Amino acid sequence: MNKNVTNEIEVNDYDDSFTQDAPKKDKKGHGIRTAVIIILCALLLIAAGVITVAVLAFQTPNSDKFGASPDNGAIMNVIYAAIKDEDAEITNTELNSLLTYFIKGDKDDDVKPLSENSRIKDAAIYIHKDKPSELYAMVEINNHTFEISAELNIEPEIIKNEFKLTVTSAKIGNLPIAPDLLMNYAFSDDISNGISDYIRRDGNDLYIKSRYQYEIMGQTIKFSVKSFEPLKDGIKLKTTSAADILLGSISSWLSSFFQ
Repeated sequence: MNKNVTNEIEVNDYDDSFTQDAPKKDKKGHGIRTAVIIILCALLLIAAGVITVAVLAFQTPNSDKFGASPDNGAIMNVIYAAIKDEDAEITNTELNSLLTYFIKGDKDDDVKPLSENSRIKDAAIYIHKDKPSELYAMVEINNHTFEISAELNIEPEIIKNEFKLTVTSAKIGNLPIAPDLLMNYAFSDDISNGISDYIRRDGNDLYIKSRYQYEIMGQTIKFSVKSFEPLKDGIKLKTTSAADILLGSISSWLSSFFQ
């Protein structure tokens, strides 16, 4: 009698399917968990990025640049210089007071505030000779006020009755942005309303008119800036002389009289 018959059982007689399915299930579950973790990490990174952008954009690191008292003294300086046929020097303080004068208005001089028709609520410019000049503005966007800043290169040469400024860098709050994005927004209709007659844009370049004309007592007064030079803390410019303004006014008056 063979005692080993009962012990010799073929291995294939066992159903060992569990030894093959278990690893497949483990791999599938592990893949799903990995995908979920990757998605959650990506969402967290996006959320962190959005929060960081928002925090940087809402900051006002240059609030001390604003707050100039409205005053048109810079205009008087130019007029006096024109009468004497001399260069007029305007400091950044005087220039910013003039900007505030036009943006916020002046009841005594019956000057309506630009800020009523534009999203620009305040602005300041600091012109320098040996480093980039700076431009700052407080702009209202969707009922929130943001600080926008930019660095400018100013070319003193006047070509075709225009000054040329080039925006080299820009920020919203502390958030750096591409200059062209700032320019696209700054020259949208609801932002540039009120200034587009004096400034035109070409890419990241700004061209500011150097020749102006006004109607005073029914007569056209023509006025232009002949030369422009950045100073350490402001600008020096030469304008149309008082004699030229007077002769132009007389010519305009005579033309209208004999029509």
